[in-house]
Amino acid sequence: MKSFSKFILPAAITLCAGAALTSCQNDFDQPPLDAPVATMKPNTTIAELKAAHWQNDYNYYETLGKTASGEDIIIHGRVISSDATGNIYKKLVIQDETAALSFSINQTALNNTYRVGQEIVVNLTDLGFGKYAGLQQIGGYGEYNGTPQVTFMDYAIFSDHTELNGFPQPSDYIIKQGAEAPADKMYIIEADMNNLPTTPEGIQQMQSQLVEFKNVSFEGGGSLPFSESDASTTRTLKDANGGSLAVRNSNYSSFRAEILPEGVGTVRGILSYFNGTWQLELRSAQDCIFSSKGSAADPYTVAEAIENQNAGVSGWVSGYIVGSVKANVGDIDSNDKIIWSADAEMDNTLVIASEAACRDYTKCLILTLPQGSSLRTNGNLIDNPGNFGKKIDVTGAFETYMGTYGLINNSGAVSEYKIEGLTPDVPSGETVTSIDETFNASTSIPAGWTTKTVQGNKDWYIPTFNGNNYAAMTGYKGTAPFESWLITPAIDASKLAEKVMSFETQVNGYGSTTSKLEVYVMTSADPTTAKLTKLNPTLAEAPASGYSSWTNSGSLSLAAYSGTIYIGFCYSATTDANYATWCVDNVLVGKTSSSGGDNPGGNDPGQTGGAGSEESPYTVADIIASSTDATGVWVEGYVVGYITGMTYATGATFSNDMTGVTTESYNNTNCILAASADVTSTAASIPVGIKAGATRDILGLRNNPAIYLKKVKIKGDLTRYFGTRGLKNVTECIEL
Repeated sequence: MKSFSKFILPAAITLCAGAALTSCQNDFDQPPLDAPVATMKPNTTIAELKAAHWQNDYNYYETLGKTASGEDIIIHGRVISSDATGNIYKKLVIQDETAALSFSINQTALNNTYRVGQEIVVNLTDLGFGKYAGLQQIGGYGEYNGTPQVTFMDYAIFSDHTELNGFPQPSDYIIKQGAEAPADKMYIIEADMNNLPTTPEGIQQMQSQLVEFKNVSFEGGGSLPFSESDASTTRTLKDANGGSLAVRNSNYSSFRAEILPEGVGTVRGILSYFNGTWQLELRSAQDCIFSSKGSAADPYTVAEAIENQNAGVSGWVSGYIVGSVKANVGDIDSNDKIIWSADAEMDNTLVIASEAACRDYTKCLILTLPQGSSLRTNGNLIDNPGNFGKKIDVTGAFETYMGTYGLINNSGAVSEYKIEGLTPDVPSGETVTSIDETFNASTSIPAGWTTKTVQGNKDWYIPTFNGNNYAAMTGYKGTAPFESWLITPAIDASKLAEKVMSFETQVNGYGSTTSKLEVYVMTSADPTTAKLTKLNPTLAEAPASGYSSWTNSGSLSLAAYSGTIYIGFCYSATTDANYATWCVDNVLVGKTSSSGGDNPGGNDPGQTGGAGSEESPYTVADIIASSTDATGVWVEGYVVGYITGMTYATGATFSNDMTGVTTESYNNTNCILAASADVTSTAASIPVGIKAGATRDILGLRNNPAIYLKKVKIKGDLTRYFGTRGLKNVTECIEL
């Protein structure tokens, strides 16, 4: 079956253009465009198709036959995807009034023929149907560990089975999740990331749909690019209720280098699914509909936060501290339940208003102060009466609290509040005597650490790449000059067990000639007033393109210091064509190795033997049983696979088969190690991160599939990787 209707539209446009060029009269009637008309008639809905051929397996394949009455299976739908930016790759997605369906097609630039809003009719008989990693789709035949799965189909086959019907009719018609969809137009589902379905029926209905999430924000918004340059990158979208969703961005997309929008907005995309985890695929950066309102640079007023109560909105708010809630108060329904002074009775709330003189609770927000947080320590009025009347900027969700307007869900981290005149610090008498910071606990600046922007409008942030968190700073899309500081907690230098420090750096120069990173010992956490003594570490050097490898600073002596000190990492740059990105990780103060030294598990039960040396390497069981980190340890085991997903549990692939796996999904950056070659369980294996260089050519299964099931001995850093115990920064490998 060959359809020619898809070629009518371009020909008609050419004819129309020729008529326009030869016409001499303004009122000449141009020939009308002839809309393509499909000759096939749909007899099956997408929902009926998906339900009739559903299997619980994450991977399967079948060839579609005919309907029960002996007819070819014919569906229709409107195109809701676009590969114009390259973020969606070799895939076309359509929806009808019942569900949506993805087609895996070995062809790029599908958008040239199948534009958003274009109705198509498809004869599915004799085409392949099944799943790849849990996503139902139409495509070609592939295998995974001997199990059939869907992969790319030939474009000619898809084209032979498809007809266009009418002109594209894109639409922004919105329906609520679960509501009835229109039969005659394209639509967008307003979805809730906290209530995405888990049942087969719900998964069938929501997979591949065009959705939008309102009142959401990106982790790293305003700082991180959509994707790193050397690999596809997963960014995290969050809502005001604590929900989160992975947004998968290709490093080949045309908007890769654009910075994630800051603040709170609406994000649209194709709702995809990978091994049990919902993901979002953006069609373009225009799927992110944001204003700056709600960002740290453009906070809401208290009045605006009150207007947006219980609407799912969150963001930064700017106001004044005007009091706190009295003790033994339930709901607040009158002004006398607020203490409108610094004489607080409780340390768990602040009351903030648009004006410092406000004494009307209906014009205020009740701000919660999380127990044990920096915000409670430095913000509460019992311990900090001087905060009364001061300006405060703080982020949170605009939700009812104690029966009135509230600002809740602030973590209390230093990065989530600013109080006039305050540089959050370790309280007096609470200095630390060592630091072992990997930044892996969260994507917020760690408790006790602070940032200080002296010049410019950019700040340090905590990104994640390949399961590893680190601190980073860039001047990209900022306003120069820049001087931005990342500062450690207060350190009692007199009590350091070893008066040394070290750290690791990585840099992407982007051709900048003025960007630099410097490290100082400081007498206070305020670089504008502190005495600064510059250290001379070994720093990473920017390559001609891309990111450098991680570089150790070497051991830096702190023998000359006593009393309270701080370590400050200063990023600076003057006006330049581009600005470098500097990254800092694995900061050690007062010690020469990470917690546990050469012994990853200490006396952990379950440790079976090795010493972590080349002569006596750890076993995989040692690593799994360990609870503390260590650098430069040796581990022995068999290479049994690789990881493509966001977590080890969902992304582990026990194979060396790369069929259907793009370099965006896996490019030799990791492997899986097990005690024996027959292991196929994440519970009996560990993830291994491989540093760029010659080691990747040995351990990377794309470059060297022959290493699969071979026994090796490798050297790297023992830590959490892909959410579990593993090895990172592997630099040496010996095949046994």
